[in-house]
Amino acid sequence: MRTRTNFFIFSPNFLSSNYIIFYLLLIFHFLLLQPLFGQQNLPCYSIAKQAGVSDQLLEYNSTNKIWKNLGSTDTYHIESIAVDYQNSIIYTIDKGIFGTINPSTAKFTAIKELGSLNGAFGPILINDVSAITFDENSQIIYGVHRNGLNNAILFKVDPQSGEVFTNAFTDNDGLMVDYAKIEGVFFGSPNTNYIINIADIAFDSENNLLYVMYEDGNARIIANISLINGNVETKTNLIYKEISGIGFDGTGNLKATSLPNESLNDKSSLFTIDIVNSSTDFEGIINEDFAINYNCIDCAKKVQQIINCDIEINVTDYTPQMSLISASQVINSNANVTSQTEYKAVDVINLSSYFEVSANTIFSALIENTCE
Repeated sequence: MRTRTNFFIFSPNFLSSNYIIFYLLLIFHFLLLQPLFGQQNLPCYSIAKQAGVSDQLLEYNSTNKIWKNLGSTDTYHIESIAVDYQNSIIYTIDKGIFGTINPSTAKFTAIKELGSLNGAFGPILINDVSAITFDENSQIIYGVHRNGLNNAILFKVDPQSGEVFTNAFTDNDGLMVDYAKIEGVFFGSPNTNYIINIADIAFDSENNLLYVMYEDGNARIIANISLINGNVETKTNLIYKEISGIGFDGTGNLKATSLPNESLNDKSSLFTIDIVNSSTDFEGIINEDFAINYNCIDCAKKVQQIINCDIEINVTDYTPQMSLISASQVINSNANVTSQTEYKAVDVINLSSYFEVSANTIFSALIENTCE
């Protein structure tokens, strides 16, 4: 899908001052390219799991706070999902098979079997994946494989091909390995209990951090781990212990799903995690049925972002110009655009309500939401 917006500024006859200020009238939502997941609603997704029933894809409307069942994925082993909001794709792994879920039809499409990787524990067949997340900055998938009850490993996948990356990490001896051994965490008083079981992971693209949710029967601990070797960098004990899935939403908040507990009359619910204060804020019940689990969650992240292509806007005096903007970040409307200036993909482009030109000049810009 493309959205094109042309805007023109016509300057009046040349004045004796040689320069005049003109007002650029921009309707902001025309400059913002229509997002693939909706202008206002940046939905979250989860998988409903119930014994003997195929995995169901659910969508959470962030505007009206309503959950909707989108249908069966025709799979039975999905435990985590990763949303690529730019391409309208939900990535997942059904046991050891990497693939996608179409958010319109809820159907799973297999891409590739992951195969085996080598590292500290020797060759491991990747077939018991408990968590995945999408790194928008590097355009890769991080995944966690359970290596028995006492260990977990971190691996990377190319989302386009489904190929796992080899020599993707560095072990503690400085050697290149295919997977990283994820460091466990201690909890309790004193710190004598050791947790290595990983419930879910979530990538914070703004701060380039990978968060891991550790779980056992008595605790939930969230930590960010090294993208190089899987070692724990910081950790926080969470007050609410039934958290199962985590994922960042469109406003940068860490959302979480909880497991049902009939003995405590706890329904599967949605929470927001406050990592700094080690707390969870209840948002609402997902389902009243104690037999259904929601082990994962991930969300559309931003209104508009296009990855891995330059943005350029050129404003040149006297000569009519038309420039392609392949936007990698949100376009705002409250700062100067100067002449003879080129903006690259690392920048936010800000268009002002005024700038200076001389003589008769026409400026034009074409905005597209696709990389050519």
